[in-house]
Amino acid sequence: VRDLDRWRAEVEPLIGSTSVYIYPHGRMPPMSDPKTAYLLKNGFRILCTVGPTPYQPDPGPGRYVLMERRHIDGMALRTQGRMLSHLFDAAAVIDPVRPKR
Repeated sequence: VRDLDRWRAEVEPLIGSTSVYIYPHGRMPPMSDPKTAYLLKNGFRILCTVGPTPYQPDPGPGRYVLMERRHIDGMALRTQGRMLSHLFDAAAVIDPVRPKR
């Protein structure tokens, strides 16, 4: 609530309103969580997380969309190559000179 109030007071007057909410660190609470209900009540209709699914439309009332952003970082390149294979060959992207951890 505090973050949304601060957004409305400090940012929204500068750039306008938005229906997109990008969860910090890509993690979304369950749809039953009061935080999610608060976001929907306040006009956010596109809720963005991090994950492997492009988007999941809401099948019921409320009309919102869950949209997962793809994280393409070193860990994903090393451990999730198969999930990225429709985009590119992860093994071909990793620099062979780079130290392995």
